[in-house]
Amino acid sequence: WGSPDRPEEFEEQAQVIADLEMGGIIVGGRSCEAMLPFINQAQSRVDIIDLTDPSDPQLAAFVNTQVGSAQDVKVGDGLMFVGLESASPGVKIYDVRNPYDPELLTNVTAMSAVHNVFYHEGWLFVVDSSSDEIDIHDLRDYDPDNPPATISQATWTVDNVGFFVHDVTAVGHLLFAASWDAIRVFDITDLDAGPPVFLTLAPGDSVHSSWATADLKYLVAAEERTGGGLTLYEMVDAETPGALSLVLRDTFEIPVSRATSVHNPVIKDYRVYTSWYQVGVQVLEIDPVLGEFTLVASFDTAAMASIPASEIAIRWSA
Repeated sequence: WGSPDRPEEFEEQAQVIADLEMGGIIVGGRSCEAMLPFINQAQSRVDIIDLTDPSDPQLAAFVNTQVGSAQDVKVGDGLMFVGLESASPGVKIYDVRNPYDPELLTNVTAMSAVHNVFYHEGWLFVVDSSSDEIDIHDLRDYDPDNPPATISQATWTVDNVGFFVHDVTAVGHLLFAASWDAIRVFDITDLDAGPPVFLTLAPGDSVHSSWATADLKYLVAAEERTGGGLTLYEMVDAETPGALSLVLRDTFEIPVSRATSVHNPVIKDYRVYTSWYQVGVQVLEIDPVLGEFTLVASFDTAAMASIPASEIAIRWSA
């Protein structure tokens, strides 16, 4: 399959099939419903792109959050959650059931200067990347046709979560907190009765983000530091209450001569889509039996002549 030093050797190469100019530096966009990605920009703006025809993307609509930087976006159940850094409210909730006509519904003020959010089975998880806390909001009975103007109190707050919590993701009954000094795992089976229950951790260096496979067999953690890469853990006894352990299986790095650091991973099936500073998108396959990474595709955004040199390093999400 080649090596990270020779991307031209890969048998499978990602290709651009269309380009859409949105008037700003794209810094994110990990969330989507159907063929509509929601892309947060470096300004207080979120673009909604219609990809019904992937070769001809169209700007469906955009929202201006008015305050802060639209730092993170997640979408589910017809709702869009925008994390706003350096601002209060920390989160804004929009109705995107009609993505061509988004509507602001609710300001979430329980935490300000929010860096990342995650929506999972009716629960909203919020972190600010500067404290050791996770705010959790029960939105299972949230009615977009009769929404509250403000949500000022979290259902649960988990504190003392490592050095600080940069990002959270949830898959099944598990919550994964990238808390800079480690990846921490919590059981969220019974949030009706109480806050998440801590299960285990794996130490790391500048642990920035993570994502788990849908079957809860593997967990990928990303470290945002010079030379930072990906770590692959097997989750042993993930379905046995209180017995979970994280076993290191593989790592993946790109030489600093080509890339400063990985940023965000997202897993679809057993493919890991990752964004990197300087080298764009790198796609890895997890061998479900051996627990090993294989690099199967890449697209180096730095090679795109249409991208200004000043923007090449800013590849936040895939």
